[in-house]
Amino acid sequence: MLVVGIAAGCWYYSTSGSLLPSHIKSVAVPLFGNETTWEYGIKEKLTDAVIDAFAGDNTLRVESERNADSILRASIVSIKEVPFTYDQQEQVQEYKMQIFLTVRFEDVRERKVIWEDNAMEGWGIYSTGDEEWEDGIDRAIEKLASDIVNKTVAGW
Repeated sequence: MLVVGIAAGCWYYSTSGSLLPSHIKSVAVPLFGNETTWEYGIKEKLTDAVIDAFAGDNTLRVESERNADSILRASIVSIKEVPFTYDQQEQVQEYKMQIFLTVRFEDVRERKVIWEDNAMEGWGIYSTGDEEWEDGIDRAIEKLASDIVNKTVAGW
């Protein structure tokens, strides 16, 4: 009997949907900050990707700061390019681009932080043979956008 209760509890948890307070129906995503010296335009790309990910998820409407129930603020704190794989001659074949952010999701009405992460990481791999570092950055941005939306609407 206890096993059934535990299983039912797990089932309910895993299918419970959004963990957001019921009054939060919209989110504002102001332009992210960039504390790095990397390429101009990366904060715009990342901000746009997060807005697009929220729009695609359709759990929260994206609104202006003035009209939103919640706000997501973020800043790029570090970007690293590290060797990822090598060939037999010990030449780098792939690099891993890592983007680290500080992120804060706030409930505007309650004036409280719902979640924050001071070391959120997104990464993307690119091949030295036929790709550029921008390809790795784009993949890292895509991963970060997805992770931010998932953490916001599902709590993980």
